[in-house]
Amino acid sequence: MGILKFFFIIILIVILMVLLMGATVVARIVHAVRKAFQSGNEQQSSSHGGYSSRNRHETYGDEEKVIDKRTPQEANRKIFADNEGEYVDFEESKEP
Repeated sequence: MGILKFFFIIILIVILMVLLMGATVVARIVHAVRKAFQSGNEQQSSSHGGYSSRNRHETYGDEEKVIDKRTPQEANRKIFADNEGEYVDFEESKEP
């Protein structure tokens, strides 16, 4: 009987070790997936001009407020490049 108890305890220890290693693997996979989603969100916000990372959206009831954390120089800088036109020449045509 003593040897059966010994093998039973060894089997329980092995099962517990396998469960612990499995939980560790699952935790690492979950961590990797979360990290991938977070880096995807950061890349997506930076591809939109970075405005999402500088502005904070807060919702109060039915109202949504945006808090702009850019400096005045960043907020007032020209958006278009020098070789791009900001305005289109408009000519009014008169038809009979």
